[in-house]
Amino acid sequence: AKLCCVAPVQGKVDVVDTSGSVVKYVSNASVVTARWSGFSDACSGLRSYRVQLYVESSGSVVWESADLETSESSLALPASALELVSHGTTYAVAVWATSYSGRQTEAAANVTADLTPPVVAEVELSVPGLAATHVDTAICLPKGTTHVGLTWRRLVDEQSAVYTFALANETNGEVGDWVDVGLVPALKLAVGGLPVNGTMRFKVRSCNLVGMCSVSPWSAALDLSSVVQPSGGNATVYPSPGATEGFADAGAPLRGTWDGFVAGGDVASLTYEACLGTTPYGCQVDGFKSVDSFAATWTLGGTLPLQCGAMHYMLVRATNCAG
Repeated sequence: AKLCCVAPVQGKVDVVDTSGSVVKYVSNASVVTARWSGFSDACSGLRSYRVQLYVESSGSVVWESADLETSESSLALPASALELVSHGTTYAVAVWATSYSGRQTEAAANVTADLTPPVVAEVELSVPGLAATHVDTAICLPKGTTHVGLTWRRLVDEQSAVYTFALANETNGEVGDWVDVGLVPALKLAVGGLPVNGTMRFKVRSCNLVGMCSVSPWSAALDLSSVVQPSGGNATVYPSPGATEGFADAGAPLRGTWDGFVAGGDVASLTYEACLGTTPYGCQVDGFKSVDSFAATWTLGGTLPLQCGAMHYMLVRATNCAG
């Protein structure tokens, strides 16, 4: 009998995906292959290979193949084996080479299981000159706007890291296809390339290296109509009870109403603020305060710096959704 005293020469093992690229992370649904090369035995020659999947820290075997011919240089890991991996655990994909003398050599590549998608991002929609927002309210485009911005948090996946982002839009209720945008955390969209009317909103899909993805909620809706400054408007201050028009009693509330404002766009809404002053466009008595209706009331007493015998004026400011 020929006496062999050393184990086979250790080779190299990689775990690759369907494109042949080396991977370091797997999921329960991954399609990966163990690929090896470089094993040899000068004394007796190699008799067989065997592939194992085991927990790297403990050596606990999860799956093992049957003996393989030495002409083989790769083996796809079966789905039944990958279904057994646990999130965050690192596994060795090992190839054992056995010589005719019975000696063995192992080489392995490690992979870590990632079974969760990235954290969901929020898409923030911004228009120059207006505060950025992610709330579910319409944002109008002021006249002359050239671009709008989309921003989302650049996420780090717990295990395998975010690999790519994709963007989709919904225009007038119709959802478009996903468009890959790479790893950028923001985009600038030219207004000239958007539809000229209706509404549009956006969502982003974040995918990690093992192909697990999460989808954000829809962004705020963008009103695609070009909106100009509001116009018009009529304000009236009513006399207090028992007083003639144009006069008020300091002991009674002072009440004013308004109407006739034009929003500045077909679908633009208006919010209102009112103030009280002693000149037609001043707010010397009480500064602008938001009101929920088409009327404002002041109590003519207390801490307001009223001037007996002076004219008092109500000023109303109307603001549309374009700001």
